[in-house]
Amino acid sequence: MRRGLARLAIIMLFVLLVGRPRLIADSTPPLTNDSILQLVAWHVSDTEIISVMTRDPGICRFDLSPQAVSVLKAKGVPGDILVVMQECQRPLPAAASKAISPSPSLSEPSQPALGATTDAVHDRMRISAATTRTSSGAGSGAKALPKDQVVLSDGSIVKGQLLFLQCSPGGNNPTPTSIQFQPSGIPGKAAISASQVQSLALSDGAITLSSSAAASPIPAAVSTYLTLSPSDRTALAASPIDLSLTGALTAACKAVDHYWNGDITLTGAYGVGTQTQKQIGGGLATSLIRHPGIYSWEYQIARLDLEAKYTVAQKVGSAALKSQEIYYGELTYSFYPSSRWSPYGIARLYHNYSLGLGLGQIYGGGVAYSFGGLVVSGGLVGITERLYAPSVPFTSGGARLYESYARVLGTTKITFFESIDAFPSFQAAKAIQGRGVAGFVIPAWSRLQLIPKFGDDYLGNAPTKHRLNYSNTSLSLDFKVGRSQ
Repeated sequence: MRRGLARLAIIMLFVLLVGRPRLIADSTPPLTNDSILQLVAWHVSDTEIISVMTRDPGICRFDLSPQAVSVLKAKGVPGDILVVMQECQRPLPAAASKAISPSPSLSEPSQPALGATTDAVHDRMRISAATTRTSSGAGSGAKALPKDQVVLSDGSIVKGQLLFLQCSPGGNNPTPTSIQFQPSGIPGKAAISASQVQSLALSDGAITLSSSAAASPIPAAVSTYLTLSPSDRTALAASPIDLSLTGALTAACKAVDHYWNGDITLTGAYGVGTQTQKQIGGGLATSLIRHPGIYSWEYQIARLDLEAKYTVAQKVGSAALKSQEIYYGELTYSFYPSSRWSPYGIARLYHNYSLGLGLGQIYGGGVAYSFGGLVVSGGLVGITERLYAPSVPFTSGGARLYESYARVLGTTKITFFESIDAFPSFQAAKAIQGRGVAGFVIPAWSRLQLIPKFGDDYLGNAPTKHRLNYSNTSLSLDFKVGRSQ
C-alpha cells in the first residue's frame, strides 16, 4: 500500500513538472529544493527520486549553497540524493562532453597525455578511459563509481582514486609536479603530469578544481582531502565549488605535514661465518617523513631499520648449533635544508655471534652529500663493543665513513644498489667495524619485490676463534607498506 502511494506521488509530481507539452523550453516548471523536500516528505524511495532528476537533467534548478544544503540535510534528504542533485545541476564542460561521447570501439579513444607511469598503466590507460565512459550513467550503481575524476588537456577522462600529490623537490615554495592516480580497474598507479590536467573532480564531483577557475581562497577541507591517504580522508561538502586547480594543488603541497612508508622483508640466507650456516630471518625498515619535498630544516626523515636472522650451523663431525646469529637495529634522523646536503644523527645496536660481538653500540652524527644516485657521508661517533671471551669490552671515539649508490637499469625497472659503511676507531687502528652490501631490487608486483644480495660484515676486534669477516648471500621477499613515491 505504501509503495503504491509513493509511486502515485512521484507520478503526480512528475506530471506537474514535465508532463505538459514543451512549446517553449523555458515554460517547463523547474525541479527545485522544495520539489525534493516534498518527495522526501511523501516517503518516495531514493531510487525513484534520483530517477526523476536523471530522466530530464535540464529541469534541475537547485539551490546548492552551503546554507541550502544544510537545510536539506536537516530535513532528511539523503547524501546520495544530494550528490545527484549536484550532478544534475552542473552542466558538463565542453572537454568532458567530448570525452564521454560514445565510441565505436575501445581502440579509438586517444591515449591520455601522461607523465611517468608505473606498473604497466601507460599501455592500458586508453582502455580505462573508454570503459569509464560507459559507467557514468550507472543509475542505482552510482555508489560503486570511483570518487575522483581527471579531465586531461586533450579532453580525455580518467576515473579512479587520487592517491597523493608529488611536489617539486626544491625551494621553500613547492609546486605540484604530478598527481599519483589509481585508475579504475587497473592494478597500478599513474603519475599524471600536473601540466596535463585540465580539471580534477573530487569526491563524486563535490569539488571541481579547474585550470580555468579564477584564483580564490582554498578551503581547508580541500587541502585535507588532497594531502591525506584515501583511507583517512573525510567527505567533502555536497555543495558544488569550482576552485583554481593550480591554487589548490600548490596549497596542498605546502600543507603536507608528514607521512610514513617502509618495507617488511622475509629473508633466506646461506652464510659463511665460523662454520657453514643456513639462515631464515626478516626485517622491517620504516620511515616517518615530515614536510617532504620542501627543502628546509622542517624537511626531516626518521628511519628505523630492524633485522634478525635465525641460524642452524654445523661443523663437520659436530652436532648442529641453533642460535640467533644476527640482530641489528639502526635509527637515523636526517634533516634536508638543501637538495644535496643533509645533516643526520645515528644510533645503532648490533649482535653477531660469528664475529664474536655480543653487543655493539654506535652513537653519533654527521653530514651526507648526494648527487645523482650517489651518497657520501662523514661523521663522528662513539663506539662501544661487548665481546665474547677472551676479549674485554672496548670503548672509543671514532668516525663514520659511508657511501651508497643506486641506479635503475635501463627500462627494466630493476634497481642495482650497493653501500659501504665503515667505523674506524681513534683508539686503535685495527679496531674498525664495517658493513658492505650489494644487490638488486626486482619488482614482482605493485608492492612486492625480490631482493637477491650479498653482504659482508667486518669486526677488527673479533676475539680469538672468531672470524674477522662474516658474509652471506640471501634472497629476500620484500613488501612495501605505507605511502610509496
